[in-house]
Order: sequence, then C-alpha cells, then structure tokens
Amino acid sequence: MNYLSFGSYPYANFFSKFFLLSHYKSNSINEFKVQALKNQKQINLTNSPSFRLLFNTIFLFKKEYGKMPLSILDVGGGLGENILLLKKKYKINLNCTILENETLVKILKKNHFNHCRFLSNYKGIHSNERFDIIFFSASLEYIYKRYELLRKLSSYTKKLLVIGRMNIEKMEKYKIQASTFGQNVPFIENLPSEKDKLIFYPYRNLSLKKIGNILRGFKVLNKKYDDNYKLNIIFKKK
Repeated sequence: MNYLSFGSYPYANFFSKFFLLSHYKSNSINEFKVQALKNQKQINLTNSPSFRLLFNTIFLFKKEYGKMPLSILDVGGGLGENILLLKKKYKINLNCTILENETLVKILKKNHFNHCRFLSNYKGIHSNERFDIIFFSASLEYIYKRYELLRKLSSYTKKLLVIGRMNIEKMEKYKIQASTFGQNVPFIENLPSEKDKLIFYPYRNLSLKKIGNILRGFKVLNKKYDDNYKLNIIFKKK
C-alpha cells in the first residue's frame, strides 16, 4: 500500500478510514490489542525493539543522573506492556502516562486497566507536570501535526526525550502503511483469531532538521541505528 501518496495527513487518513475501511482508531484493532494482552500468560517482549530502547534509556538515565527515573510520558505507548514487564520482571516502577488514540483509551478504561494513566489528549497533562523521560517509539511519524506536538511535549521534561525507531529517508508526501493486526502488538503467541486482518496508518518520515530546530534546548546524548536500521536518538535537556 506504500505506493499511494497524499498531499496531506487528513487526505491519507480519510482514504484509509472510508475507502480501505480499516483504520487505527477503529474498535476492531483496538479491541484486538486489549484481547491480545489479556491472552498472555506472561509478558514476553524479548524481541521488542521498543522495550529494548526503553530499558537502555532507563539505565542511561541512571548513569547521567545517579538515580532511577520516576516518571515517563510514553507517546503511542499502546497498552503499557513495557511498563508491566519492567515492574513484574525487573522490579522497576515508573509512574507512567500514556498518550494514545481515544478509541483505545476508552476501551482500556472500560476494562479497568490502571497500571498507567491513559490519555487521548495532551491537554489532560497538568501544565506544571514534568516527566523524567518523554518517549516516542515508532509513533511520531504517524501523528497529525507531529512537530507541533513535539514542541509542546518537549516542555514537559527537564531531563530526557527519546525519539526512537525513526525512518528519516526524505519523503515529500504522506503514504499509507498496511500491516496485520498481529503486527500491531508485541506478542507472537495466543493472539486472537483476527490476527491476519489488515490495518492502515497514514504516515510520513521524519525530518531530523525540523526535530533539531524544535529541540534546540536539548543536546544529543546518544544516537544510533538499531538492527532494523531504524534511528534512535536520546536527547538530554541542556
């Protein structure tokens, strides 16, 4: 589906929702995510690049500040699977806020998920609130008005901000990414039967120049590519 190009995010979003009839805010994909987590006897994120990046960030934080982080804002953090694993396996407790689409947030609240605070709008964050880590992992490029959001959220930390699993190849227009339901959860076992259904996401690769201009008050603490040649950058507040 990547051959389809659109001049704006709203056009790409409209096409995926009303023509392809499978959309990231639909009940079906978000109910699938919740059921997939419920089906797990134990959480295994061994192969999750997002978990590895967060785990490494936590210990880089400890190295920089001499203590463990206490709070995190995870943008596009799903159901907070990373947070659950950190607590259960590694005894790392983070006060976690996750910013996600409104459909998923409603379903999570209906199912009484309370290991994180789930929000669908950053305006739910108190203006005086500050996080030790702000974390984007393969999420910023899928967000409408992503640079505006990055500028706003960067003011909510005085420590680390992570933008991970980035594609930075120059891209003039928006495209639609197709993936299966099963590819949208970090598990491979005990998935619901709808795992092979398709879901569509509007996206556009990120510009390092634009990110750098927004984050002028930060310095690059760590920058490297992962095994899938996705770029991870950890920024530290100056």
